[in-house]
Amino acid sequence: MKKTVIAIISALLIALIAISFVGCMKVTMTEKSILSRLEKEEYVVMSGHSMIPTSDPMMAGLKMKKTIYAYKMDMTVHEEYGEIPSAVWEVAIYFMGDTESADKLEESFKELAKQYQDTYDEMMELIEKGEMETVTQFPKRYMVYRYDNIVVLGDWESVTLVRSY
Repeated sequence: MKKTVIAIISALLIALIAISFVGCMKVTMTEKSILSRLEKEEYVVMSGHSMIPTSDPMMAGLKMKKTIYAYKMDMTVHEEYGEIPSAVWEVAIYFMGDTESADKLEESFKELAKQYQDTYDEMMELIEKGEMETVTQFPKRYMVYRYDNIVVLGDWESVTLVRSY
């Protein structure tokens, strides 16, 4: 009887360790895969725990494990100003600590993506009217993508690159 109980407990502990290991590997492999794709496409990548904006009211109380922010700029030479960005792409990836935090961040990001879209439309109207001059192309469509407890916000092309894992 005693040997059976010990065998069952041992089997349960081994199963728990295996499940924990697989979970850790899943997150690490996803993160490494994202980073390698961003670097391959020549994005400037910043990641870590110190980037987490805990002072931002939108982030208050959320459990975050890690963040990745990446951007890419195509440069062009302007006659008057020299080298300036001709196109800009950006993406922010948040690895959240729990589902509730991921849910809240996803909703906040959806509102933010809508604001970016509205701002873009207003900016394009000003450019068309000749009230604003720019040679930089900014992304039109910002979107939010969610995979498990990973929440991604960025322009359509950058998010598509990230989510292809």
